[in-house]
Amino acid sequence: MDQAICAGTDPEAFFPEKGGSTQSAMARMVCRGCPVISECLDYALEHNAKFGIWGGLTDKERRGMRYRDH
Repeated sequence: MDQAICAGTDPEAFFPEKGGSTQSAMARMVCRGCPVISECLDYALEHNAKFGIWGGLTDKERRGMRYRDH
């Protein structure tokens, strides 16, 4: 977590309201440059994070990953 770029940004950017595509795109841009993006995604999948952008993916995209893995 100490190495995560998002640690220095507004946390609300990573929890956009439904239909908040601009906010979601900004969060994804931050994630793209993050050195711990894989660890972040792994954490979200392990802990079944239901909301927000984690590891550059939305909750819907993560659900799709979990579905494909089972």
